[in-house]
Amino acid sequence: MKAKHKSPRNSPHSPPDPWRKQAEEKHQAMLETALDGFWVADRNGRLLEVNDSYCKMVGYSREELLTMSIPDIEAAETPEETAQHIEEVMERGHDYFQTRHRRKDGKIIDVEVSVNYIGVEGGQLFAFVRDSTGRRRAEQALSESEARYRTLVENIPRRIFLKDKNSVYLSCNKNYAQYLNIKPKEIAGHTDYDFYPQELAERYRASDRRVLESGETDTIEERYTQGGQERVAETFKSPVRDESGQLVGVLGICHDITKRKKAEQALRESEEKYRTLAENIPQRIFLKDKNSVYLSCNSNYAKDMGIKPEEIAGHTDYDFYPGDLAEKYRADDRRVIESGNIERVEERYIHHGQERVVETFKTPVRDENGQLVGILGIFHDITEQRHMERQRRDQEIAEVRAEELSKSRQRLLSAQESLRKEIAGHLHGTVQSRLILLGQKLAELEARPASERTTEELADMRRKVEELQNDHIRPISHRLFPSVLRLGLAAGLESLVDEYHTKLHIDLQVSQQLRDKEQVNRRFIPDNVKLALYRIAEEALANIVKHTPPVENVVVKLSPSNSRALRLAVSDDGAGFHEAGLSTGIGLAIMSDYAAAAGGSCAIKSIPGKGTRVTAEVPLVALEGQ
Repeated sequence: MKAKHKSPRNSPHSPPDPWRKQAEEKHQAMLETALDGFWVADRNGRLLEVNDSYCKMVGYSREELLTMSIPDIEAAETPEETAQHIEEVMERGHDYFQTRHRRKDGKIIDVEVSVNYIGVEGGQLFAFVRDSTGRRRAEQALSESEARYRTLVENIPRRIFLKDKNSVYLSCNKNYAQYLNIKPKEIAGHTDYDFYPQELAERYRASDRRVLESGETDTIEERYTQGGQERVAETFKSPVRDESGQLVGVLGICHDITKRKKAEQALRESEEKYRTLAENIPQRIFLKDKNSVYLSCNSNYAKDMGIKPEEIAGHTDYDFYPGDLAEKYRADDRRVIESGNIERVEERYIHHGQERVVETFKTPVRDENGQLVGILGIFHDITEQRHMERQRRDQEIAEVRAEELSKSRQRLLSAQESLRKEIAGHLHGTVQSRLILLGQKLAELEARPASERTTEELADMRRKVEELQNDHIRPISHRLFPSVLRLGLAAGLESLVDEYHTKLHIDLQVSQQLRDKEQVNRRFIPDNVKLALYRIAEEALANIVKHTPPVENVVVKLSPSNSRALRLAVSDDGAGFHEAGLSTGIGLAIMSDYAAAAGGSCAIKSIPGKGTRVTAEVPLVALEGQ
């Protein structure tokens, strides 16, 4: 005969009834405020309990749901399939899956369900449900976007192909396939040797190697005969990288440049007409084609560039000027070509190490048929008259950038603290609620009749869950966002000092005047000021522990700087250091950012052998927008 177990009420491991009641009430409150939906069902799928979030998700009231079962809400499965799924969950003990629910208004929503089965009280299913409809719509939009992209590639009037890193074709669009006289699907697995003469195929293979070895684009020209006429094509080859950044292939885009080549030839013929005239004019003169590629220049222009006149052909402004300046010149050229009018523009260049400013008149060049084929530029120096204007403009730009940088830094810190607060709230809410639920179930199992060893193991498991919650989750949550600041800055600093009591001997000195004012009015110090000074003190103490050799004493002092500002000072009597490297210190940058975000400043003073002092001063006025 089996020995009878003692009554749970007399078990030394059973929690007191008041404790159990309090835990159940706390657990219920957390579930009711959870953002995810939550339900409890019996092993037949009949709903026994739901929270407000789940009611809102499916559009039913609590009373209505408690008369229903899971098959009544499922939209993606038959009742038989749902019942079978419940049996599988009970066998495994837990499951995570995606399904669809039908709301009361008939709308179908996508949901993610995390369900656990606990075999107590006849067996119960506990599930957290999250609405994933928005994510599914985003995935559908991405699929449609990919389809539009494929359609776009097929309709681009260019020949496009894709090769792997061994120059083996993977795919191409219909234009390239027609050029090779094949179908697009037939190109995979072939190389250029299957379509071109060996000499030309070798040239294409060499171009592929240049792209893959350098990781940069490459351009080649090819001439071929079509309809009895010679044509010229230009191919741009770009490296293709995978998600890890590794080079895995080559993307090629070909287009016909026959007209451009003919225009260049016309320009070269016109060039001879202007060369003699240009060489005898004291201004600097150049000639470009309609794609902003230099064709020629006079000696004065070549001298400014530091080259010979015959060396400029084939180059662009990107070969002589910084990228942003070259882009401006390219835009000026486009306006001339598109409008067909003479334009006056200003350009800058370097002459003997000094920047010069020139006034340039750019004139469109036409061929015998009246077609625009290039640009003639003539310019002269206006550096002196622009010098004062530039100084004034640079000063205005610097002021605007400084102001924008300050605003960006404040927005970054605000976003960082918001993220910390959100993560802390998640740990304190969802994670802790699940730990509390697990602890409650363990306590219930512990209170049931069982062998002494089983009871001890359950008690040990419950204690470990409580230790995880109290010794890890809560400290991490507090570290992410110091909720103690709601009690005041003085209370927050006291809590921070307590965290370091085993590592440092800290003397906290808070002005009694500040303590009294915070007792009367918790909002006496604005929230952004409290958070900034707390973070500065936190960073300063962390730096002392991390970077300073063992110190005897640390003093944290908070006092009014004046009637409208607070001063926080953190000093130690450690080894100190030379201040030459302060400008590159990450710790100082972080503390300075927090002080600036609250409208204040932060400085560090350190003397080798005599310790370090961090001083922050922040106004007692919340910044606009905070």
